[in-house]
Amino acid sequence: MPKRKMPEAHQLKSGSWNAQVFVGLDDNGKKIRESFTAPTKWEAEKLAAEYIVNGMKRKAGLTVADAVDGYIAAKQNVLAPSTIRGYGILRRNRLQSIMKLDVRAVNSYTMQQAINEDAVKVGAKTIKEGVHLVCAALKLYDIAPVLNVTYPARKPKLKELPTAEQVIEMVRGTDVELPCMLAMWRLCV
Repeated sequence: MPKRKMPEAHQLKSGSWNAQVFVGLDDNGKKIRESFTAPTKWEAEKLAAEYIVNGMKRKAGLTVADAVDGYIAAKQNVLAPSTIRGYGILRRNRLQSIMKLDVRAVNSYTMQQAINEDAVKVGAKTIKEGVHLVCAALKLYDIAPVLNVTYPARKPKLKELPTAEQVIEMVRGTDVELPCMLAMWRLCV
């Protein structure tokens, strides 16, 4: 995702100033922008910034994907590049079954279905990150669904230790053979 700057106003032939805010993409992939015109550069930029801060509310048809894209764009200059990159990855790969839904259609049931689909492929932490990103994006647009969802259980990571015979074979004939044998003997007693 390219780095996005806060809207910068440009002077029109009429002498007025105009700033545009990227809102999202339509069904054909064409960019949708909101335009703000004012007598001074500062006022045009202020109107555009207020539009972003107040949630970039569009009249109708705001999908979850548009909301997440708007959230990422609004946070572009205040979060670390690695965080923005991680958000982009989550946007492209997590909870895809709800990304085309209207934001008002997000409820516990639709979110749980998306979680169930992702639970086959990824772990609980990754799913939680995706859900938190969607919730933060919806909150930016003044939509706060009360979600009661269940996340998959964390799978414990069990590390297999080598057997005593394998350790002896690995250290035999090396300069650490004696310390390793003493350490193993100490653990066995």
